[in-house]
Amino acid sequence: MLNNKSMRYLFAFILNICCLNVSWGVIQTPQRQLSSLIEEVYLLTQEVKRIGAEQERIVANNVQLQKKVAALEDLQKNCLSLATQIEALNALQSKYAILETQCEDLQKNYLSLATKIEELSALQSKCTTLETQYEDFLKKYAEFEQRCASSQDQVQQVCERCQLKILSDVNERIQDLAQQMQEGFDKIVQMEQVANTPADYYPQTGIMYEIKSGDSLASIAQKLNSRTEYIRAANKISDPKQLKVGDKIFIPKAIQ
Repeated sequence: MLNNKSMRYLFAFILNICCLNVSWGVIQTPQRQLSSLIEEVYLLTQEVKRIGAEQERIVANNVQLQKKVAALEDLQKNCLSLATQIEALNALQSKYAILETQCEDLQKNYLSLATKIEELSALQSKCTTLETQYEDFLKKYAEFEQRCASSQDQVQQVCERCQLKILSDVNERIQDLAQQMQEGFDKIVQMEQVANTPADYYPQTGIMYEIKSGDSLASIAQKLNSRTEYIRAANKISDPKQLKVGDKIFIPKAIQ
């Protein structure tokens, strides 16, 4: 590609040759050949100018082509950025699905706990009824003993015939009542233990885990057989968003 300086040198060189030819032609050739030589020099000059203009047009086209290439590179970068954003959106959708599943599980657990509380209330009512019936039975039994004391002879005869049966029935009734009350008390104790479990409780056995890219408390708990509330309680995590890749946390083992 010729620049302006090169074109000037070329034009001067051609002009010198032409001048030499003209000088030589003045001496050696007629006037008609001199005019033809001057016309050829003019045409050659015009061709040099045309070549220079064509080179400038090529340079301008190269500049525009470079701009288009830069624009294509920017478009490629934008496409890569958009693909990254789409991947992040898919990851967020997966996390949302996990959170939705956890919310459904929590709702089921809440409903189950409400049902157990209702059963506990019904059981407490039954226990109260059984206690009332037992007290009534003790009163009736005391009255029966008083009647027996007032008529010892009749009582002695009656006792000889049915004392064993009455005592056996009474003992069986007492044992049944005692068993039912014990079962009711056991269920009450179990429900109270569940209700009184502290929010910051977590199992003391577990493993250490290093957070990786894309991890969440829910995914870590599901992968390592733990619970999110155990992980938060064990590591005193108030905001899971503050966790960073590379952080090490303690993962308590879930109670079966």
